[in-house]
Amino acid sequence: MITATLIGGGSPQMVQIVVDVTPVGVPWTLTGAVNGRSWTVPGGEGVGDGSQLTLGDNRAPGNQPIVYTFTAGASSQASAPITVPFASDFVLQSLNGSRALALELALGSLDTSLASNQAQFRVAGRSRSAIRYDVTGDVEGRFGVFVTQDQSAEFRALLATGEPLLYRLGTELADMDPVGVI
Repeated sequence: MITATLIGGGSPQMVQIVVDVTPVGVPWTLTGAVNGRSWTVPGGEGVGDGSQLTLGDNRAPGNQPIVYTFTAGASSQASAPITVPFASDFVLQSLNGSRALALELALGSLDTSLASNQAQFRVAGRSRSAIRYDVTGDVEGRFGVFVTQDQSAEFRALLATGEPLLYRLGTELADMDPVGVI
């Protein structure tokens, strides 16, 4: 059996996922899913040892029903849907979730593009340039957020660490993953 519950007093809360028993010697994965998009829960891969598994997910998107699935070998179990309430449509946080800011996303600021990863070279004696193609890049872009006066010191402190940060959406956007590392 797999259960998912909200824990902690922070905002947003973390999801605790508990799997009663992991089958001995069987490789397993624990994933979360929202609207057809899925992710591996931090620590969500291993080999069963017969004990209970308890993991926390501080990387789930908000305000949308999340289903967690535990897969071991050919069998899988799914949790009941759970929703992490967000006070805003955008959260910026440290990777471990110890620091988080609920911000407002400036929706008109989304500027995304898909890199083609090609280079063009002029070659003497040829009328056309030679083009080198590589694997297509991922979506890249920028977005803006509104920061209140009360949040400005914490916002600067989060950015000043120089560490990767996690963004989590509390709304669905077609051109932006619901959770990502920046």
